[in-house]
Amino acid sequence: MADRKTLQAENSALRARIALLEARIANQAQQEQAAQQAGPAARRSGTSELQQLPDWYRLLFERSLNAILIADDSGTYLDANEAAARLIGIPRQQLIGLNVRALRTPRDEDLQQRFRRYIDTGPEQGEFIFYQPDGDLRIATYTANRIGDNLHMSILQDVTDLRQIEEDFHEINQRYRLITENAIDLIELLDIDADAVCIYASPSHQAVFGIPPDQIVGMRLFDAIHQHDLAIVEAMWQNLIEHGTGNTMARVRHLDGSWRWIEATIRSTEHHGRRLALLVGRDVTERKHMEQRYLQAQKMESVGRLAGGVAHDFNNLLTAIQGYTSFAIDAIGIQHPAQSDLAEIQHTIKRASWLTQQLLAFSRRQPVSPQTLNLNERMLDTTRLLRRLIGEDIELIVLPDPELALTRVDPGQLDQVLVNLVVNARDAMPQGGTLTIETSNVVLDHEYARRHDDVEAGAYVMLSVSDTGAGMAPEVMRHLFEPFFTTKEPGRGTGLGLATCYGIITQHGGHIWCYSTPDAGTTFRIYLPQVSAEIEQQPLSHEPLINLLHGHETILVVEDEPAVLSLIARILLRQGYHVLTAVSGAEALQLMSGEHPPIQLVITDLIMPQISGIELARTLRHQLAQLRVIYMSGHTDHSAVGFSRHDSGVLFLQKPFSAQELARVVRIALDQPPGDVI
Repeated sequence: MADRKTLQAENSALRARIALLEARIANQAQQEQAAQQAGPAARRSGTSELQQLPDWYRLLFERSLNAILIADDSGTYLDANEAAARLIGIPRQQLIGLNVRALRTPRDEDLQQRFRRYIDTGPEQGEFIFYQPDGDLRIATYTANRIGDNLHMSILQDVTDLRQIEEDFHEINQRYRLITENAIDLIELLDIDADAVCIYASPSHQAVFGIPPDQIVGMRLFDAIHQHDLAIVEAMWQNLIEHGTGNTMARVRHLDGSWRWIEATIRSTEHHGRRLALLVGRDVTERKHMEQRYLQAQKMESVGRLAGGVAHDFNNLLTAIQGYTSFAIDAIGIQHPAQSDLAEIQHTIKRASWLTQQLLAFSRRQPVSPQTLNLNERMLDTTRLLRRLIGEDIELIVLPDPELALTRVDPGQLDQVLVNLVVNARDAMPQGGTLTIETSNVVLDHEYARRHDDVEAGAYVMLSVSDTGAGMAPEVMRHLFEPFFTTKEPGRGTGLGLATCYGIITQHGGHIWCYSTPDAGTTFRIYLPQVSAEIEQQPLSHEPLINLLHGHETILVVEDEPAVLSLIARILLRQGYHVLTAVSGAEALQLMSGEHPPIQLVITDLIMPQISGIELARTLRHQLAQLRVIYMSGHTDHSAVGFSRHDSGVLFLQKPFSAQELARVVRIALDQPPGDVI
């Protein structure tokens, strides 16, 4: 290192002495002009001048780290130091006597002409590229000066490696520039010592927040964070200070005032002694909303299962209450004072049964009988009832689409949905207002389907119910379709109305959505898939009159709810039947092996522990081919046991049922011809 510094100092001294030498030469301009000649004579003159240079010049010339070349006016090299020989790649003895034309350049530049321009214009600085004899490309900067009558000196410095470093740095810089300027993720550099002030923001900020990156620069990290998330962002920053890294998820304000969820990681670094934090963030707003919708869907599904289970158990209880109440009514006679009380119990049972139907509708387990129909016709029929519901202070506007497509829906359940929505709209307009019911054909595209769970893109029939009432706040909207959620005062609502609408529409493969703004009204939109089939003509219902509901046949009743089992047995015994009972499928099979009259009919609950009603019936029919079967259940979704109540030849009793309905269905089953075994 010391030798290198010494040589550099000597090189500087050489430059200084050369400057003095140039000054002396300038004072002898007349003599120099006279001495300028071309050809061998000039070279001899130049060589002569070169030989007259002092010894200190030769010492500096030889030991210089820079390449030094001495040429005459023709461009022929008269001398060169070892550094020049290494740079050009030609031994020093071979280099002396060569002309500048001998150097090859990538663009075949005429160095001779370049040298001539230098002769005419005087001192020059520049850069040129040339090939060494082995083909290696080199880059050199040079300074050319006249130092005598016929002498020209060029000092060259090899900058090939420097230029390569510069080129690599430029390429790396461009690469990182391309990454940061085209990255979807948010990239920021924050000054740690300046309390998280941003000193760089990637262009992606414009797309995510609607704010140009240059407006982000100068802002603090904490300036745009939602107040409820500020604590976790401050904790992340503290973790960065202590451990050099951190991560978090928080809401950041958009230019329009909305909030975007940003998931970010941060890491500390240093640049020129300055402590910086590199933050990389990603907009996860859509993912966050999808997670929330998924959790909501899971919650609704769980509550639906619970509602279905409660409805099943409740139906069993109602079946027993209804049956025993009927016995009591028959036993005490018409004139008994308790008749009115028992009648009120039966009326209450009907109301309770309606409540279970709402629970089943929400849980999407309510029996449906869909028909292909035009919503306009159903809506216009229902408006007569609706006008009585809403009162005279509310204006009802009906806007049917004359070109409305067909859809497939249970008419009774559609009426239930429409009535629920209209009643809610009426309650939202206590001072009066306008209620608008409208139908139209719509197409839900893939973008809408992406933003709404359980929606498939396609053609739908839309039924809209809009009011000009009080509207709803966002926190209310989040719980809108949850069962038992209501904003009404106690006694004015069960919280099942909208939950029922949700269950019914979803069960029909449709979609219901609500748009509401406080003090600006509410709009519910129902989307039902379009169908191309013709409107079905429903056949007139006809059942044969059964005059005699009594019988003498043997019936096996299998039911895991003791109260219901006892009730059914009592009803059948009163009708004259011989009755066998079992509380499980296993007990029923065991009973079949004992002695008893031949069994003509089995009445079995569908869903029981260990052995289902379907499995029991199949096993029994292997033993008695002509055995009739009636299924019953408080559930309505029986897909798990492979049962459909719409299958041809299936008799089914939906709990709760009356004694009269039980006797009627039993007689239908037993009166079937032998070839039509049910």
